[in-house]
Amino acid sequence: MQVYTQIIAITMPTKKYQRTPSIWMILAIAQSYLWLFGLPILCRKYWDSLFQSLSPEQSEMRLLLATAFFCLAFYNLVMLPIYYIQHPFFEQHKINPSQPWPWLDKDETVRSNFWILTRKSIVLSLFNVFVLLPFFSFLKLHLVNEFIYGSPSSFSTETWPTPYENTRDILLMCIFHELGFYVTHRMMHI
Repeated sequence: MQVYTQIIAITMPTKKYQRTPSIWMILAIAQSYLWLFGLPILCRKYWDSLFQSLSPEQSEMRLLLATAFFCLAFYNLVMLPIYYIQHPFFEQHKINPSQPWPWLDKDETVRSNFWILTRKSIVLSLFNVFVLLPFFSFLKLHLVNEFIYGSPSSFSTETWPTPYENTRDILLMCIFHELGFYVTHRMMHI
């Protein structure tokens, strides 16, 4: 264990944690408020036309797959130019700034291993998005309907939560998530 921590200490550069607010923190807060309050207002006028003629299962799948695809596509469209440009501002934030990116390494085995890992990651991501997510979403939809509500889910705008309910529910989900993560993490160390 001591050798492993020494290796980590040698290979990982030390960085200080941010202690003062920055423009990026303000941007993150603004993005959170947009998700909480702006997105429902923007989506409400298109919601019924997108989901009115669909069953709850079809609506859930359409929303789930569109969201997953949009997030993956948007993330890659933003990140690929950043990696391609190799601007010093972004390069300084690499885990190991003295090393080239694995796909640009001079060593053929490093590049080959990177592309093998990339293919595995893409296959795993596609499996998660197109197999596991729909399966568990479908399961959740039926379990929640049968055991909690006793009726099918509604995708109508009349049943949308108010901004207060939305904020309350998101804060509770964050607390449960963090508590659940903490407890399961502690259990792993027992």
